[in-house]
Amino acid sequence: EMKARADYGEKLENDWNSTTQYYEQKYPQEAHELKILISGGLPPGWEISLP
Repeated sequence: EMKARADYGEKLENDWNSTTQYYEQKYPQEAHELKILISGGLPPGWEISLP
């Protein structure tokens, strides 16, 4: 059971990595901003939208 879960987790991680690689190639600016958001940061220029 544990091996099956580990294998499934590895597959999900590989799928995620493939998807993000494709996204980075197709949408480099958006991918950069996504990485910032995932790491807990804010994208450049976020303060412009403040009132």
